[in-house]
Amino acid sequence: MRDLRSASIAAAALVAVLVPACSVLNAPDDVIPGGEGGQGSTTASTAQGDPATTTGETVASSSSGGGAPPVDCETPTDCAPGECQVATCEGGTCVFANAEAGVTCGPQAAECVGAGRCDGAGSCEAIDTEGASCSSCDGEPFECVCRAGACATCDTPAGANFFADAELVGWELEGGWGLYTRFPRDRQAPTEVPIGKRVLGTDGNRAHPYPGGTNPVLGGERETSRAISPPTVLPPVLSFLSWHEDEGGAGGRDNKRVVLDVQGVIRVLIDCATGEGSAAFCAPPPGGLVQQRAPDAWDLIEVDLPQNLVGQVGRIELHYDTLDENGGRERGWFIDAINATGRCGCASDDDCGYLDTPCSEGVCDAATSACTLTPRAGSTGDACGDAEEGVCSAPDSCDPFGLCNPRDATDSTPCAECADDDCQACGAGECIACTATEQTFDGSAPTNGWDLGGGSWAARANAPASTNPSVAFASQVFGTTGQAASTAATIETAIPETLRFRSWHVDQGGAGGTDVKTIRIEIEGREPIVILDCENGPADDQRLCLPITGPRAANDFDEISLPTGPAAGQVGRILFGYDDGGAPQTFEQGWYIDDLNAVRCP
Repeated sequence: MRDLRSASIAAAALVAVLVPACSVLNAPDDVIPGGEGGQGSTTASTAQGDPATTTGETVASSSSGGGAPPVDCETPTDCAPGECQVATCEGGTCVFANAEAGVTCGPQAAECVGAGRCDGAGSCEAIDTEGASCSSCDGEPFECVCRAGACATCDTPAGANFFADAELVGWELEGGWGLYTRFPRDRQAPTEVPIGKRVLGTDGNRAHPYPGGTNPVLGGERETSRAISPPTVLPPVLSFLSWHEDEGGAGGRDNKRVVLDVQGVIRVLIDCATGEGSAAFCAPPPGGLVQQRAPDAWDLIEVDLPQNLVGQVGRIELHYDTLDENGGRERGWFIDAINATGRCGCASDDDCGYLDTPCSEGVCDAATSACTLTPRAGSTGDACGDAEEGVCSAPDSCDPFGLCNPRDATDSTPCAECADDDCQACGAGECIACTATEQTFDGSAPTNGWDLGGGSWAARANAPASTNPSVAFASQVFGTTGQAASTAATIETAIPETLRFRSWHVDQGGAGGTDVKTIRIEIEGREPIVILDCENGPADDQRLCLPITGPRAANDFDEISLPTGPAAGQVGRILFGYDDGGAPQTFEQGWYIDDLNAVRCP
């Protein structure tokens, strides 16, 4: 099924010899968070073109005969592009360009026989469907498979599902469940983390782009969701690989349940909140949520199924309930290599050819008789998927794992392309408007991911008593009591043109070399940019650099505005420094800030 066949398309008729091509069952999945999308295989191709043109990225047509002038046109409809070309009319001349990779071409699709996809170079590629799931056979849905261009009954079920397909055939999904190729970022890391394969999972209580939700500072929104497998023959032991970074569920939050449905009879196999059953995913990951979990740190889960149900047909349900709306430190729950598959097995690599893409090849795993993917040799960096390029996106290309990397900027890359001119950063490959433009310091963990380098930097509800009385602020603020030299560095964030925040201090100010306050911006590969230095440096005339002995009212904050100069529009960290100069005074209560206008875009 993987031999090459070709045909040509004339101006008046299409003659295509394609291997049996797949239906929309294997079309790219455009809605999966973090997903890579699909791409037709190169199992067969048909040259596209017009007798008056040659294949190329941009070609002007001309009439036959040496030296004849170009064909006249008034609109693109006057031109006759090939099926994998697009035409424009420029100055009365037809100009042809290759259609983007992935555009449908060839005959109309049907189950196990379908259209091809343009390869981005002007040719139509057929998609091999041998081994793909289908639904029009005499057996159960999980027993149907494409064989020789028709839907036939499967001989042997696969022993595992590696989620190699670009979509989840037969699964029912709610909430954030879908296929992922990257773990989402959180408040401790500014970027997504490649998984190295395609897996099933949910990013928990996050709305895209991350984190969104009702609390843009902490991120997230509550999610109660489930993923339900296709009907499958139940094995003696349900097994799968699990990766999670959340609160586990044993304490109630981020609860996980594994449920078995056999002809409408429900059995709970694992419920982390009630303690029914147990699994590694019922507890926070090793190291808790204060550090990032390694992307290859998967847990093997094995659950004995009731003896009387083994061999029957049932469905596996994976339930997830965050219970709260706080998702700032979490990434969710992900599943791979589940042996309740609902998929047909393979006998050879030919049965997995429908998975072929410009980046990878479908292969048959001998241990499980299940199709999986292996990177196509030499494909790293090759074009795939969407060729669109913009401030927040670059043309897609193959990564070293054999996946199509969308190369979308989702890590706070600054941009300003929104119609309302109120944008801050890229998200999901597009310039998005930020709903949070100020960092407040309310909540249980407002500085997750910040580097608090010694001293007494923390989110605080009040300034301590000195010879002045303690001061209770109206809401939580961030600051230091000023007992030692120290710094506090934010997470990486888009740097605004003007840094703004509210400031409150009772100390010696810094202009005389004691209680010196500094603010600098660090951008990778550049020297730090100092925008405030109270000791004879930039902006040393700001009120926060002046001595205030107190007592001072809780609402007596100074409004601070500091130009960021060449740092504006970059992605970097903001470092707040404090040095008591070794000469503390009994009246001092420290330095505190609130409503900082530099936050990672939600």
